[in-house]
Amino acid sequence: MSSIARKNDDRPLDWYRVRLDTRDIERHFAKRLLLAFDSAYLDAGEPEHMHLYMASRRDGGADLYLSPGAMPAARALAHRFHAEPCTSPTHPLLLIGGGRHMPSVFGAGPAAQQTYATPDENMLTRGVSAELA
Repeated sequence: MSSIARKNDDRPLDWYRVRLDTRDIERHFAKRLLLAFDSAYLDAGEPEHMHLYMASRRDGGADLYLSPGAMPAARALAHRFHAEPCTSPTHPLLLIGGGRHMPSVFGAGPAAQQTYATPDENMLTRGVSAELA
């Protein structure tokens, strides 16, 4: 078996997710993670496949996803922010970090929407529902 974590059904877990509740968002936890990601991205030489995505949740929280290409450059960051291995997301994602070259398909399953945005000062505190509308 490879060093990549696997679920019971043997699907590789090559994505990492940080779950944020509304208190985390109010405390600017997402902004700190984005700044740390940007630093790791620049330190790694802006890898083409290193991305950070965001998806809002119905409960007012958000999930941040580190793409498989973010590892190993963001491994310390994933540990620091308590990211958990997960399978590829199947819902729409908002690209908020990395992506020097925008990929044509990323993050989610084949039927998912891809949305690109430049993070602004308030996006990480208000969630992404407005951005995806």
